[in-house]
Amino acid sequence: MSQKSTEGAPRKKSGKFLGLTWGTWVALALLIPVSVMTFNLYRGWSALRGQRNAQVGTHNVLVERNRVLGKVFDNLQNKQFQICNKTADTVTVNWLAAAYHDGRQIRYFDSSRCRDWRPPVLVPGDARFPTLNSDQENCNWTNGDVVYYAMQYTRESEDAVNTINFVGHFKGYDRDCHNVQ
Repeated sequence: MSQKSTEGAPRKKSGKFLGLTWGTWVALALLIPVSVMTFNLYRGWSALRGQRNAQVGTHNVLVERNRVLGKVFDNLQNKQFQICNKTADTVTVNWLAAAYHDGRQIRYFDSSRCRDWRPPVLVPGDARFPTLNSDQENCNWTNGDVVYYAMQYTRESEDAVNTINFVGHFKGYDRDCHNVQ
């Protein structure tokens, strides 16, 4: 009698470990670092989105404020200040104060606080850009820009000497000149 062999054909390797194929194990192994990377990228994106939303909010507030301030923008622009003597008398500018902005803040010039100030004398028909270049603090007014100004000048005629005080917003007037008349 012949004995039947219980050994049959050799078994084929299935490539499975715990019921999963090697491709599935590789995918699972990559899933963990990809998930961590995705989470970190989302966190960074979320933080940037929060910063962007905050900046958009700030931008919208500034746009609205600028829209409101736009109504007075033209009135608050620096203008080149000049004094013109349209009289037949000699005019001496004894004191001059000016408020202007340098692009960052409001600055002021006050001639009474500046030792280098020399009162300009304007003969009839004369025009002058009063400026001052000094080493003294708050006494550098080199470009002659003005938004608001105040001055005291003396008008000397043959009959009398008149002292006049003037305060105002400089709008440029006739040919960007404060006319003494």
